[in-house]
Formats: sequence, C-alpha cells, structure tokens
Amino acid sequence: MKLKKWHVAAIGSFLCIAAAGALYWFMMKPRQEELAAVTASYEQLDNEGSESNRQAAERRLLKAQNDLNNNTHKLDVYMNKYMPNLQFEKRDKGMIALWNEQIYNLVPTVERFSRDPNPNVKVITGTFTAPPPPANPNDPLFSQEWIRYDMGPYAVRGDFKALMKNIRRWKDCNRLIVISPPILAGTSPNLVSSYNLTCYVAPRSVGGAPLPMAGNVGGDQPQ
Repeated sequence: MKLKKWHVAAIGSFLCIAAAGALYWFMMKPRQEELAAVTASYEQLDNEGSESNRQAAERRLLKAQNDLNNNTHKLDVYMNKYMPNLQFEKRDKGMIALWNEQIYNLVPTVERFSRDPNPNVKVITGTFTAPPPPANPNDPLFSQEWIRYDMGPYAVRGDFKALMKNIRRWKDCNRLIVISPPILAGTSPNLVSSYNLTCYVAPRSVGGAPLPMAGNVGGDQPQ
C-alpha cells in the first residue's frame, strides 16, 4: 500500500499519543532543578539583594513551587493509572512484589489487552514474554528508576481506520506501553500492521541498603 501524507501524519500522531505517558516523567526533573535554582537565588537575594529584587525572586519561587506541585499531582495520576505499586526500599519484599507483578500481572495484562474487541481487527501475533525476575535482592535492577521490558512483536490485520484505532487504544492499557513505528503491508481492508511493544515500569521507590547475604549466593533465591 502506498501511504498518503495524511496516513503518515495519522500514524505519527498516534505514536505520540502512545508515548506521551513515558515522556511525562522526563518533565519532572527539569521542574525540580528549576525549583532548586530559584530557591538558591531567592535565599541569596533575601540575604544580600535589594527589596525589589527579593520580591521578584519570591514571585519566581512561588511560581516554581506551584508548577512542581501541579506536575507532582499529574505524576501521581499517571503512576496510579500506569504503574504497579512496586517499592524497593526493602529489597526482599520488593523482590517478591516484582515476582508477583511479572508472573501474575504484567504479561497476562498485556496479552488480555492485545485482544482488540473491534470485529474489524484480527490479531495475527500477540504472545508476549518478559525475562525472569531477579532472584537476588541485591540485583542492580532494584536500584533502577526505570525497568524496561521488551514484550515482543504484535501484528494485526484490518482496514486502515481500524488499525489506527488499534494503535491508539494502547494508551488505555493500565501498563505504560510504547510501540515501535508500525510497518504496514498489503492493501485495505486486509492491511497488516506490525510493531513491537515495550513496557516501562517506574518503581515508587528504589532499592535501599544491600542485604547481607550468607556465602556466595549468585542467583540463588533467599530462604
């Protein structure tokens, strides 16, 4: 199928929708850094600056605090929608929670959601996997702010409009899914859309102090 310009624009816009959740987290760090810089400037002017400069710095500080608070609220909404409740400050309990998430929730959730209810879409490839979770609570994974899972390929058949809806619906999955650029083959209404799925997980807290382990545990599970 030869894609028209509006086809390409539509695919691009849907990809942006699918990735919007992932990009949001990267907005938080600049806000936090801005607040730190404005706070430092305000404290310096409060001690040494003129009254007018101090008042201007105070307004900037208040705005930065409000912006950070608003973004934090939005982040909480995203976390509750897309993220499992994984807390790794207690590494042993966090490890068990991750096992439960990967084994009982992550893959089954993505597989269930991949079964598009649209009668004009037929799923061709939709079996997903995730690597085994770590069996050592001191694994470096528990110190990561992001965990990435390459879930595997996904392919569906249908007409162009139905396939675009299929791409867009991933934003409603209750795990944060980002898709690769789709590859279209064939002609409508029997187009085939193929792309890869990646799931991103952000723990609520990263790993605390490493746990003392008896002997050389390697990959053994704790008793």
